[in-house]
Amino acid sequence: MRRSGLLSALLLTAALFCAMPGLLRSFESTDANRMDERLRPAETRTLTVWVLGDELKDGGLLSSLCSDFEKEHRGLRVFLRRVTPEELEKEEAVLPELVFFQTGELISPERWFKPILQTEGIDPNALLSGQSGGSLYAVPLWFSPNVLSIPAQWLKDSGAAPAVTEPPSFFGLATSAPEIKPKETLTLETLPWSKLLASGALWIQQGIGAQQMLFVCPDGLENELIAAQSQQSADAKAARAWSLKAHGTAVKAGEALEAVPLLPAVSDQVRYLSFCKDSEDAKKLLTYLVTPAVQAKAQEAGYLAVSGNAPAYSLLQQHLKESYQSGLLFPNAFAHTRQELNALCRDSLLRRVDPVETLLKLR
Repeated sequence: MRRSGLLSALLLTAALFCAMPGLLRSFESTDANRMDERLRPAETRTLTVWVLGDELKDGGLLSSLCSDFEKEHRGLRVFLRRVTPEELEKEEAVLPELVFFQTGELISPERWFKPILQTEGIDPNALLSGQSGGSLYAVPLWFSPNVLSIPAQWLKDSGAAPAVTEPPSFFGLATSAPEIKPKETLTLETLPWSKLLASGALWIQQGIGAQQMLFVCPDGLENELIAAQSQQSADAKAARAWSLKAHGTAVKAGEALEAVPLLPAVSDQVRYLSFCKDSEDAKKLLTYLVTPAVQAKAQEAGYLAVSGNAPAYSLLQQHLKESYQSGLLFPNAFAHTRQELNALCRDSLLRRVDPVETLLKLR
C-alpha cells in the first residue's frame, strides 16, 4: 500500500509538470483581463509650497485653492507650509518649489527665485512690481486695496449721502454674479472731515494708507491730518483707513461701518507667487491660479483679482475695480523691507511730499 501511494503521488506530480505550460499561458495578460488604467493607483508626487506672511489674512483661500488644484491633478499632493523669511534665508534650507509672499518680505530675489516667463492674463502694470534687475521674479495674484471705513452713526449724524450697500453673497454658487446697478454712494467730498480729524477719531494702518489720506484730504486740512496721526486710536468707534479685507472682516463681525475707496489706485497688500524650482507642476499651479474661475474665488473671498476678469461681488468692489483698471500701481515687491516701506511713507507724510511722487519712487 505504501508503494502504491508513493507511485500515485509521483504520477500526479508528473502530470502537473506536463500541464504547467498550459496553465501559465492561460494567465497571460490580454485586453479582456487587463485592469482599466483609470482604476490603477496613480503615481504620487509632491509639490512643496511655502507661505510667508499673513497680513492679507488669505491663508484659508490659499489652502482651499491648493486643495482644488490637487483634485484636478491625479496623484499630486500639495504640501503647504507657513514659514518665516528667516527660514528661507538659511544657507542650509532645502528650498520648496514655490513660495507665496507679500510686499516687502524679501529682497534680492535672485538668491532664491527663478525668472518667470509665463504671464498671460496678468495686468502688465502689476507685473512691474515683481521685477528685479530687469527680470520678472514674482507674479501678483490678488491684493487688498485701502478703504476709509466710517462708523455708520457718524453719517447719520452728519446727514451724509447713503453708503454703499452690499448685495447678497454669491459665494459658492454656479451662477455668475448679477449686474450691480449703480446707486448713490459715499464720496470723499461728502465725508464729515471735521469729525474725522478730531483727536483720536481716525486710525490709519501703517504703509501707503497715510499717503492716500493726504492725497484725498481737502485743501487746507493737511496739517490737521498730520497732527491727528500723533493721537491715533484703534478703538472700534474710530474711523479707520485700512485694507478692504480688514473692512470686510469687521463688517462680518457685526460692526456698523460704511466704506469709501481711497485714491490714488495703489496697494501695498499684495500676494505674490515665485518659483524656486522650474518644475512642470509649479508651472501648472501658476497657470491655474490666474484662470478667471480661480481669480473669481479670490474676489469672492474679499480681495481684488489682478487678472481683472473676475466679477465684482459688491458695489464697493465694483468702484475699486474701476479705479484700478486705469492705473494699477503696486510698490516694488523687492525694493524695500516692510519696515522701510512704512518708514518712507511716514516720513513723506510728515514732510508733506506729494503722495503720487512717493508711490512712484516705491515702484
